[in-house]
Amino acid sequence: MRISTNMIYEKAYRNLTLAFDRFIRLQEQIATGKRINRPSDAPADVTQDLLYRKELDDIAQYQSNIGYAQSWMSVADTALSNVTQLLNNAKAIALEQGSDSADEQTRRSAALQVDSIIGQIVQLANTKHGNRYIFGGYRTRTQPFTREIVGGKEVVRYNGDEGAMYVEISKGIQMQLNQIGRNIFADPQTMIRGANVNATVTPITETTLLSTFNSGSGVHAGTVIIHNGNQTATISVNPTDTVGDVLNAINSAGINVVAEINEAGTGINLRSTVSGTTLSVESTQTAQDLGIVGLDESDDIFGVLLRLKEGLEGNDANKILQVAGEIDSVIDKALQAWVEVGTRAQRLEMTRSKLDSELVNITNLLSEVEDADMADVTVKLTKEQNIYQSLLKSLTTVIQPSLLDFLK
Repeated sequence: MRISTNMIYEKAYRNLTLAFDRFIRLQEQIATGKRINRPSDAPADVTQDLLYRKELDDIAQYQSNIGYAQSWMSVADTALSNVTQLLNNAKAIALEQGSDSADEQTRRSAALQVDSIIGQIVQLANTKHGNRYIFGGYRTRTQPFTREIVGGKEVVRYNGDEGAMYVEISKGIQMQLNQIGRNIFADPQTMIRGANVNATVTPITETTLLSTFNSGSGVHAGTVIIHNGNQTATISVNPTDTVGDVLNAINSAGINVVAEINEAGTGINLRSTVSGTTLSVESTQTAQDLGIVGLDESDDIFGVLLRLKEGLEGNDANKILQVAGEIDSVIDKALQAWVEVGTRAQRLEMTRSKLDSELVNITNLLSEVEDADMADVTVKLTKEQNIYQSLLKSLTTVIQPSLLDFLK
């Protein structure tokens, strides 16, 4: 077979290119410190390499989530710590002013202190993390608690909801980020839990006829008189009405009371939407038939403090001492919320520590897959450099000068 000059040139070019490519790849490994710089460098190891990188990205996101959650918990911890201290101060005032040594003047002065305490707790209940309220549920842009005068009586209204926000802190593990303000400061709400109406068909719904109540005897025509603090509503009820008619009439009465069917579907509950009121329903025959007779005082944080303030302003020693006993329960509620924040913070720290260990382990595994052995690469690079230079020299011998090289 005759070997042409063109074949010699093509073969020489191919060998030179391959040698130069090996030399460049080794040089790239030294520059980057990586054995794998592209999938073609080690196809068999690329899948594992990508998996490790994905795990590292996930860990970085979890660490970011934990960092955000820790800062949120820190803000909540400080707020609840201060709330607990203020409640202890209020209890001390109640015990002092409930004694025989106190008089009208000292109690009026103490009422101003309690008023300040209420204002401070409202402010703490409206604590923000960044530009988000931490105790408002999903409604993080709406101020959750406001002091208002309703029907001539001071109340505290909760404007948030019961939405629980979660953050993923590890694979498949989520932690609740927020605490619901209603559960800490305004729960249980003032509520009259309706008695079983003994309807012929249960659960009752808004379309259920009142004639089915009391084993089919129905309800008497008449009125239901509801008092919520200084607000009063008189609701007219007819035997032909439905449950929905009654609920709508109460809910539209404008006295901050919500009427709803209980969870069991056996009766009607009434609840106040503001703290610091006494909710009551007079014992009329119609109210008895509907199962909503009773009285309930707001025993949440704000309700108790507002009653303490009223007792101090009214120089009512008995009421002051009664509230002093109730303050322990709201202190326990605040402490429970505070402990819960601390427990979550501790869990976050443990999870962060675990992720840090995983980060080190996976980084080492990734290094084993993709990092270059610098000593080995250096030896190979020297070898390839010698090969390349030898190839260049050999080509000057193989490819002889032609007649054209001597033309002037």
